[in-house]
Formats: sequence, C-alpha cells, structure tokens
Amino acid sequence: MYRIEGNAVVFTNGRRKQFDNAIADAVDFDEVLVVRLMPEPFRTNENVYGLDYKGNVLWQIPERPQIQGLSPYVGLWRKDTGYIEAFNWNGYTIVLDPKMGSIMTEQMSTGGHYSSRRTASRRTWL
Repeated sequence: MYRIEGNAVVFTNGRRKQFDNAIADAVDFDEVLVVRLMPEPFRTNENVYGLDYKGNVLWQIPERPQIQGLSPYVGLWRKDTGYIEAFNWNGYTIVLDPKMGSIMTEQMSTGGHYSSRRTASRRTWL
C-alpha cells in the first residue's frame, strides 16, 4: 500500500507525500498511516502525522507543554487497543486515536513517578 523513500511516503496510487525530514517510523492501520519524522535537520516537537492512503495529511500531533524547548517524539508504536502511542525526549507519552489524531490519554514521567490525565485535545487539521 506504501513504501518509504527517505523523506517521502510513496503510495500505490503513485502519489508521494514529501516531508522536510526523513521518516523514522511508520505504523499502518486500516484507514491511516501514522509516520514519525526524524528530529533533524528541521527541528519541531510536532513530528508525528496521520496520512490517508491517498497521500493526504489528516492530522499533525497536537502541541503539548514541554519541560525543555526542544523535545520531539522519538518512539511510536501500536497499542493492543488499536491506538497509537508516542513518546518524546522529555518522557512525555500520549496515546492517540490514529484516525482522528485526538489525544486519548497523556502521561508524564517525573523522576520515576507518573502523572496521568485524560484530556480532550485540540485537533490540528492541515
């Protein structure tokens, strides 16, 4: 259904979605492909995107409060629940609905203690 070529996702329909940074991870779901970009050379904390299989960007991970200025997401994986989990440099983990990009739960690690809260996120539609 797709292949990764450096900074681009190429879909079977021939459409390419080009990003500024290389693609680090891709996790596919029935209707959505979730990609995480490498944090370099263009620095951003919101480096996770949801794409449909036509090559359209459906959402970008919402901006979250950071302990440090630069803290991009460095891990991305599928949960058994059908959601996607993303982890950043600050120890902040969020669970997203892959189809809508909305945050289901978020958790911050602070010195070995976890603070978990449920939140309704603002979606960033592109």
